[in-house]
Amino acid sequence: MANNCCFFALFKSILIDRLLAGSKKKIRLSELKLSKTRKFRDDLIKTANALILGLDTRGNVTLLNPAAEKVTGYLKSEIEGKNWFEMLIPGGKHQEILDELNHLSDEGLPRWYENKILTKNGRERIISWSHSKIRENGKTEGTILIGIDVTERKLAEGLLKESEEKYREIMESTPYIRYRTDLEGSITFVSKAIEKLTGYTVEEMMGRNMADLYLYPEKRKKILAVLDKEGHISDIEIQLKHKDGPVWWASSNSQLFTDQIGKILGVEGNPK
Repeated sequence: MANNCCFFALFKSILIDRLLAGSKKKIRLSELKLSKTRKFRDDLIKTANALILGLDTRGNVTLLNPAAEKVTGYLKSEIEGKNWFEMLIPGGKHQEILDELNHLSDEGLPRWYENKILTKNGRERIISWSHSKIRENGKTEGTILIGIDVTERKLAEGLLKESEEKYREIMESTPYIRYRTDLEGSITFVSKAIEKLTGYTVEEMMGRNMADLYLYPEKRKKILAVLDKEGHISDIEIQLKHKDGPVWWASSNSQLFTDQIGKILGVEGNPK
């Protein structure tokens, strides 16, 4: 009987040791997985092209990745623990931007918004941000922001708008018909001379498909096929319809037009 007791005690001890060993192994595996997850996260933050910024609830910097260092000009060691809004938001608007961030974050979903930052060398950059709150046990601990520098894009958009406005000023004063359509053929611009030759006002023409003016719409399709291949077409004879019914012949030059980076936006021409 005594031997049986010793045997069961020894068996129980071995079983407990094995259970503990199994638990320790599971813990080590969990720790290994956690370590790999953290390394993946850290590598992702370091190599990301986007700005990644961490802020506590007061707006103090807790995280700044290399891409954010490059854009702002600040090293993480220079700015960590300091207030992001006081250091980098120009024009004394730091409280306004912080309030805006908190308002958007209260909705609980990542949202995009844009604001200017002032870099270390005194230049302004425009950043488009997406953000999400960090919560622990239901309590907000801070915010993670991911940003894209859109300064050059905004500059290009501004130059394009200025260029289009100048183009319109010139074209609206010309005695000849000038028009532009989008890629679907809808008229986006037409000079005032259109009224005399077609009977349609500028307002009536805007948004109308250019093919609607053709006596034979299939002719327009052939012109577009040439434009798609060659980029331009010269002295092509077409028959256009007047608002009141008569048909008039025209010789037209047309070409594709693009934005400043070469993206095709539509067709422009001058029937006469």
